[in-house]
Amino acid sequence: MGIEELAESLGQNILTTTLGKVVGWGRGNSVWPAQFGLACCAIEMIATATAGVDIARFGSEAFRASPRQSDLMIVSGRVSHRMTAPIRELYERILRQDPLDARKVAQSHAEDTIVAQSDNAIRVRRTATAALVGADGRRYALTGPATRIGRSPDNDIVLSDAKVSRHHAVIADDGRTILITDLGSANGVRVRRKRIDPSAELREGDRIRIGDEEFTLETGAGPSSP
Repeated sequence: MGIEELAESLGQNILTTTLGKVVGWGRGNSVWPAQFGLACCAIEMIATATAGVDIARFGSEAFRASPRQSDLMIVSGRVSHRMTAPIRELYERILRQDPLDARKVAQSHAEDTIVAQSDNAIRVRRTATAALVGADGRRYALTGPATRIGRSPDNDIVLSDAKVSRHHAVIADDGRTILITDLGSANGVRVRRKRIDPSAELREGDRIRIGDEEFTLETGAGPSSP
């Protein structure tokens, strides 16, 4: 094959473009729908990913549970008046593609749980700083309103245990109540040998197990009655 024939053959099989255009082409041909449905009509939407309909031909079989990972919203079902606001908010989140702020989500969830479970009880505010003490004697102070625990390096307490999820749990401390919340981890959180679902109030001397790591809570207030 001569140079001319080789050049002609390559020209039919090679495309030159930019990285941005390739990424755009891939995204344009893999539109992921949000995992969202109303009433029983959602079953019909789910059926579109089966072999009979096969929307995988359009790269759209991957239904995503997060608006940040979705490109398309299918409103499958009758929309009542009270559902219009949530649908609009979800759709706008898909358009914005907001990055996930794990710290903000964990702190907000923990603070909301404290409000829900405190039931306006009158408690004495602690002056000492609470802390988790590991089996090796290492002390982890709970210095802020929310202390995040997990395997990811953006947590306040980072555990390298393989059984610990990236964002495993959060401990909220308002000076009166200490509450631990499981953030949907795979292996859960155990307090006093029982798995919590999803939260539990902590007391002085409580043993907390996260993965293979075990901690003891110290509040400086002395042991409390159950």
